[in-house]
Amino acid sequence: MKKFVSLNPSLTELKCLYALTLLAENKETPIQQVLQEAARIIPSSWPADTAVGCRIRIDSLDETFFHGRETEQIKSSDFSVSGTKGGTIEIFLTHEPETGNDSSILLAETVERLGRLIEQKKSRNKFAELHEELLQTNEQMEYVLAQANTMAIEAEIANIELGQIFNTSANAMWVIGSDHHIMRANKRLQLFTDRSEKELTGTLCHEIFSHSMCKGDKCPLRRIQKGAKVVEYDFEHHFGQEESISFIMSATPLRGLDHELIGIVADFKDISARKKAEKALQQANMELQRLASIDGLTQIANRRQFDEVLALEWCRMQREGLPLSLIMIDIDCFKIYNDTYGHQQGDDCLQSVARSISQQSKRPADLVARYGGEEFVVVLPNTDTKGATHLAEQMRKQVHLLNIPHKNSPVTPVVTISLGISTVVPVPDYTPEQLLTCADQGLYQAKETGRNRVQFAPFTNDSSPADSCNGN
Repeated sequence: MKKFVSLNPSLTELKCLYALTLLAENKETPIQQVLQEAARIIPSSWPADTAVGCRIRIDSLDETFFHGRETEQIKSSDFSVSGTKGGTIEIFLTHEPETGNDSSILLAETVERLGRLIEQKKSRNKFAELHEELLQTNEQMEYVLAQANTMAIEAEIANIELGQIFNTSANAMWVIGSDHHIMRANKRLQLFTDRSEKELTGTLCHEIFSHSMCKGDKCPLRRIQKGAKVVEYDFEHHFGQEESISFIMSATPLRGLDHELIGIVADFKDISARKKAEKALQQANMELQRLASIDGLTQIANRRQFDEVLALEWCRMQREGLPLSLIMIDIDCFKIYNDTYGHQQGDDCLQSVARSISQQSKRPADLVARYGGEEFVVVLPNTDTKGATHLAEQMRKQVHLLNIPHKNSPVTPVVTISLGISTVVPVPDYTPEQLLTCADQGLYQAKETGRNRVQFAPFTNDSSPADSCNGN
């Protein structure tokens, strides 16, 4: 059995590797020189004339090279190529080469084959390195592609979710490009316009909503292009329906990947129900205001409205330097009428008289109001004494012509009225209350001089309220 002796990594192993390196790098190096380098590791106890041979084995190539004929195994050492075990060098005792063997030919062949195989080994190592780099690059590419696929899937999911939100919104929505063309429209807007998204896409926005704000400085897109953050408008629009739809439109900027402005997103909230409620509330408030200013029994203006109108017309006539006249009216002996016919017929009488005197007042600015009880008052802006007297006489006559029975009246057997008039051109030193007092004095004089008549009382700024007439 052959005896193999393994060497520990040492100077000996390094020298053997050095010997192989010489052979690999310089094909002109004689094999004897290599062997001499290897022989230096032989113990000094060996005979000086001992011949040494070698055998080189390259593991990855499964190749073995000999020099000399082996007689006895002596030493063995592994060598490395590119940091990994590449093979084994065996040093052994040998005899001279057999007769006929050409050591130089054997050497040249060995060196050539060894050099060629080492080059192949280097190429394979290089290929292995490139293969490893390629594998790493491939892994990196696979990672990048996986990341890209993940991002694409997430983007697609986000787009689907956004599309669902866009199309299920209770409000109509669209996306307008910077050139005023519709880029996208949701289901609600399609329902309002009775057009499909395909029909809407690419259409100019003002062809769908033709409004006064379009094509001008109030255009939402133009305002946002000039720097506005949010633009809101209330407007009404017909989409072929009999009734218009009320909207509140909110427009906000739409920006691209580089944060550049590429258009707007507009939201149209249907506020028709709210507008109808607001209109109904407004009408209710107007009705409440009317009821608050109307006498419930006679359905003409009440004392509250009279006070407001008198103050307003006083200021207006003062500014314009025009006359203001008042007529105070009282139903003659109305207490006796109530005692005779009862309060229900008394109410009917009040209603008839109020209706009759109101019909004589033709101008919009004139006001006929119930002053209290059986008393009425008429405000006549821009009316002089002559005009006020003429109107008062017409009222007196028309009430007399009603022929409402009043059998216990000391004046006539029918209902009559007495009227007091006063006129003034308002100035800062005078007050509306003074005019009212003067008209009341005229009424008092009409009643004192027989009733069923018109009496004028000149305006005086020191007038005091007239005394009440007992028994009317």
